[in-house]
Amino acid sequence: MILTLKNGNKIELDLRYKDNFRGYTELGADFENYVLVKHRGDGSGNPEELQVINKKTGKDKWLGNYPFYIDKENEIGVYEAYTDLSSKIVVHDFSKDETETYPTPDTKCICCGCFEITQFDNESFTIKFDDPEDKETELKVKRKK
Repeated sequence: MILTLKNGNKIELDLRYKDNFRGYTELGADFENYVLVKHRGDGSGNPEELQVINKKTGKDKWLGNYPFYIDKENEIGVYEAYTDLSSKIVVHDFSKDETETYPTPDTKCICCGCFEITQFDNESFTIKFDDPEDKETELKVKRKK
């Protein structure tokens, strides 16, 4: 696929889906100023990683796991990102390029699809996950706006 930037430059993206655990790259969300691309490496249990491409400059960055929640109308993605010793939940507003970070809830999930957003607005969001005792838990988080 050829991505034409706002400045006229072109970027070639190798988008392919393989249903045989060999990994894939696919186009995710297409926002006003950014394109979100989903990557998964070889292996069946690897997380889907988030690559963000700036449509004006063509510069890209890798932010963490691909968002488990996307609000396409407001250009918001919620994903898990990693530090050296832990992880965090990130609420990223791509229209303003601003982030909010929150502690990752304690879960026994170690790979993919660990979290689900059941409610999201400007004031708070509710995240559903399986706790360490394997009980489905919902946690309401007040946003840091």
